[in-house]
Amino acid sequence: MYASYDGRGSVRNLFRFSLSKLSRGGDHECLVIVLKSFKMGITKQYLRYVSWKNFNIVYHPDCNVVFVTLNGISDRYVAIMTIENEDMKNNSLKKISVIKLATTSEGKYIAVGHSGSLVNTFNLATGKTIGTFQGHRSAITALTYDTHGHMLVSGSKDTEAVIWSVIAEKGLHRLSGHKGVVTGVQFMNKHNLVDLTTGHCFKTLAGHITEVFTFSILRDDDFVVAGSNDAELRTWKIIKMNEDESEIKTGSLMREGPGCVVDTDNTNHLLCVHGHGKLLELFIFNGGGEALECLRNRQQKFRKKASKRDGNNEDIAFLNEKNPALQDVVRRLPPILTDYKIRSADLVVNQTYVKISLHGHRSNVRVLSFSSNNLAIFTGGSECIKMWSRKTFNCIETVETSSGVQCLCVLPGDRHILAGLEDGKLLVINIAAGDIIESISAHQNDLKVKLWQLELVTVPSSDRKVLSLLHLKTLHPDNKLLAVVLLDNTVKIFFMDTFKHFINFYGHTLPVNDMDISYDSSIIIFASGDKTIRIWGLNYGDFHKHLPTESTLTNKNGNIKHWDADVFERVLTLQGHRGECRNMSVSGNGYYVTSCDQDIIILLYEKTEEPLVLEDEWEEERAQEDDKELATGEETNVYGGPSAELLLECLNVIKEYKDNLLESENKGVDKPTLPIIMTAFNVKTTDDYLFEIVKRIRSSELEEVLLLMPFSSVCYFMEALIPLLNHMHHGIEPVVWSLIFLVQTLHKPISSVNDMLPILKQLNLLATKKKKIQINLEYDLVGENLHLLMFINNSQEEEELVFNITQNVQKKRKRQKQKLLKSVFVNM
Repeated sequence: MYASYDGRGSVRNLFRFSLSKLSRGGDHECLVIVLKSFKMGITKQYLRYVSWKNFNIVYHPDCNVVFVTLNGISDRYVAIMTIENEDMKNNSLKKISVIKLATTSEGKYIAVGHSGSLVNTFNLATGKTIGTFQGHRSAITALTYDTHGHMLVSGSKDTEAVIWSVIAEKGLHRLSGHKGVVTGVQFMNKHNLVDLTTGHCFKTLAGHITEVFTFSILRDDDFVVAGSNDAELRTWKIIKMNEDESEIKTGSLMREGPGCVVDTDNTNHLLCVHGHGKLLELFIFNGGGEALECLRNRQQKFRKKASKRDGNNEDIAFLNEKNPALQDVVRRLPPILTDYKIRSADLVVNQTYVKISLHGHRSNVRVLSFSSNNLAIFTGGSECIKMWSRKTFNCIETVETSSGVQCLCVLPGDRHILAGLEDGKLLVINIAAGDIIESISAHQNDLKVKLWQLELVTVPSSDRKVLSLLHLKTLHPDNKLLAVVLLDNTVKIFFMDTFKHFINFYGHTLPVNDMDISYDSSIIIFASGDKTIRIWGLNYGDFHKHLPTESTLTNKNGNIKHWDADVFERVLTLQGHRGECRNMSVSGNGYYVTSCDQDIIILLYEKTEEPLVLEDEWEEERAQEDDKELATGEETNVYGGPSAELLLECLNVIKEYKDNLLESENKGVDKPTLPIIMTAFNVKTTDDYLFEIVKRIRSSELEEVLLLMPFSSVCYFMEALIPLLNHMHHGIEPVVWSLIFLVQTLHKPISSVNDMLPILKQLNLLATKKKKIQINLEYDLVGENLHLLMFINNSQEEEELVFNITQNVQKKRKRQKQKLLKSVFVNM
């Protein structure tokens, strides 16, 4: 027998009185699993639960999708797998997820970027790990192989890119210079834009107003297409002129909507673009012959139109043009509209059409339940109810629902499911046929508890009998009590035989989200939104224990905690979910636990024969917490390290070069050549080199970098600032701010050095002079902008005046013409 409770118009709870569970919250999950431990003599033995399998997910929104080659087939297999971390199986606090995938050109090897800054490479044929690369301080955001698969480049949230040697399994270069997250990295075969010899970038392509999401290189390294937050794709054509320079021309491709991610196919001729919506746009970059033919067709059409009018210099220039424009190269293909928002896309060019059918939920899973034999798992979401095999984790049956599933219960015999929906309906579902036998409008915002009984009824105009619900009384396991949760933060207990009020439970400051009664009806447990769990006795209404939790019942850290309800000790913390945990269910025999989270992942835990020692578990958790505080993960702001090394390297190079220059002057020999790192930065003097390095340091890291410098380097740095302040430089503010910060922070040690006193006086005069000059420049700039705005405003007013006068004259002439025509008709 069953009872249903109306939570303001939706069936929120189903009470099954033939099992020990009395209630389970609709879209919440209980952090406490009340399980009786096995008693062996006097002591207790706890057994460990481990993460066994996660299912219901094909693709995770935080990771991209790529085609791979298996068994010689390159267009049928997609890499969307989840690579489990060994620490998760040991309930470690390290929750590392895969967020970036990249494959070699042959598709035989795959590189995996993790949220914990690691990069792993795998052999797809054997599934074995080839290498592990660790050099970033934050999550991996970009990843790609070179053409031969010998090198790998990775970008990270730490604003740096690292080039790795796959064969030697070591890092080759660390590329610094970005001031934001690296969102895309690519190798070029035809042009060496990323100088792998010195490890420095010598060319920056500017043109975007906001951050660049990603970019692609097309048609044999001839075009670079980058997408930003707007609807414009910036396109650069790279033409090799000679060994020292390259000419770069720009253009734009307009999209249907803003926000885009771009990707290319394996031939680098097809461009795939999508934003945050459901539209997938395709562009094809024609080859040189096709582009030239498109140009000639345009010239031929233009020539026909130009023959009817006098030609000018622009017409002649266009007709004599021999290089195809961007519109001749790029051709727009029909777009693809999908049913759901696009998170990632990958392309291959072939004639095979493969459809992937997603058997999992397409929205958050709200409720879960085991069958009585523990062989099947039933899940309910906002659009359907699904049945899963616990052994194979395949979806066996799907039943579409009219609204979101708030609760469900497996009926005795494992042949039917009873489900409660948001719209107040109760559904009786046949598991074998996957059909809804009966849909009952049980509640319509009546805020009542209704009692139902299962009965076999005869179908009209047929002798067939089906299962149905009759509105009757039902009983608790011991035929005594019924518990009802109210929104006034209380729980009321009633006698089942007379429905008289027995006792009230108080104490929570927020409404109770979930509750459960022990199998012998001796204790009751409540979990509330006030982040507390309370256990009460049902015999006398006495309070037993108060357990604090880390968050509300929908656990945001993704953990499930296992407690001993006799001694109120936490036995084990089950970790595995990376998002907010929404609900859970325990099998009847207690050997399996399943849970779901906000990322639509369903996780199954299995009880093992491994015993637990609570003191050892707690000690290990404390050690992991200490390691987590000391670790430099993505949530830890690590400033100044690479930038400080870059500035110290700059000062050492300058000092060494000046010493060599002075030695060559004394010996009367030729000047030494510039250091290779100065050549890489495209500077000619040491002052320009120092100024370039200071400009590259982020303003948020500048103070940290200056504090990390040794005192001797600080003195040399301040002396090197004198020539920078002597000359006019655009963007001198970081230099002045560095000087002010060092004087304020290290005033006493700097002033105690006799050699620094004349340097400080000279810096003071130069900084004051520079400040006055800068103020005058700002005044001139403000005055110039003000007069330009006034000129533009006057020009607009004059244009509006001329326009109004012209309009009035035209209206006057029109009235005169109409008057003249009227007089002519009258005379006739």
